Amino acid sequence: DEDQLFTAAFAQRFGLCHFSRKVLLITGNIEAAGRDARKDFFHELAKQHAFTRIALAHTRNDRVETFLINLLRGSGSEGLVSMAAVSGNIIRPLIEVSREDVENYLRERNQSWRMDSSNLDLKFTRNRLRHVVIPDLAAEFNPKLVDALTRTVEILESEDAWMRALAEDWLGKNGTKNDTGFVIPVETLESAPIALVRRVLRGALRKAGSALRDVSFDHIEGVRTLLEAGKSGKVVEIPGGMCVAREFSRLVFRQALEPVPDYEYHLKIPGHVLIPEVKKLFRAEIVDSEEGETKGYRVFVDA
Repeated sequence: DEDQLFTAAFAQRFGLCHFSRKVLLITGNIEAAGRDARKDFFHELAKQHAFTRIALAHTRNDRVETFLINLLRGSGSEGLVSMAAVSGNIIRPLIEVSREDVENYLRERNQSWRMDSSNLDLKFTRNRLRHVVIPDLAAEFNPKLVDALTRTVEILESEDAWMRALAEDWLGKNGTKNDTGFVIPVETLESAPIALVRRVLRGALRKAGSALRDVSFDHIEGVRTLLEAGKSGKVVEIPGGMCVAREFSRLVFRQALEPVPDYEYHLKIPGHVLIPEVKKLFRAEIVDSEEGETKGYRVFVDA
């Protein structure tokens, strides 16, 4: 409540609009839930008032903390550079400034500030890094640790942008958006470098509507196994109500289908049968050619 009163008075002093909302967080990851609640509130305000940018006050220290958190979780380069200066309509104008510089600036102008009391609670991972791990590492190994890790993040950021562009170019040339989701061919991806394959798979999930929340390395590796021979008909479930299905020579990224009951149909040869549960028509015929090749939606069986 005191934080809210402080920011309201500050906004009034400078003639700024002030918005606030109270949210009750009870169980689960309180830190993550609070972050999500703030994000939702900011985007809601931006939409209601036609704001074009959401400015966040993250500093260089926050960026290093996020880098270390994601590094310890085993994130790839995309996760290690997740706190970008500009991301969509979100901007971080202080991302290249240290927390110490911000506080010194305020002191020089006799401007007080508020610190969330939860920022001192060491049960939170970020706080343990901020108050214990980073100071210890700086004292034992490198007094300019934050500057050094900032440089590492900047290097990774430029390389990540390059790899993201490669993946987007591949998806633009090979991917197809349709009514069921996003489709990519298997053949052109089978021989691609593994790093590009993983990027393409994550990009395809995004294009199918996934926010990639809780999508782990293991999920992407599970999807990658669908590129192997003999995987047609296999499906990998993805957090957030998504799935990836191998359908003959393609991968389909889509919203997970509602479970269907068991069913059984008989297909005469020659003949055809419609299976409404999967909205597919299966046709069988006898051919004389000995050079039949499984391709697309056609499968040749040696009788």
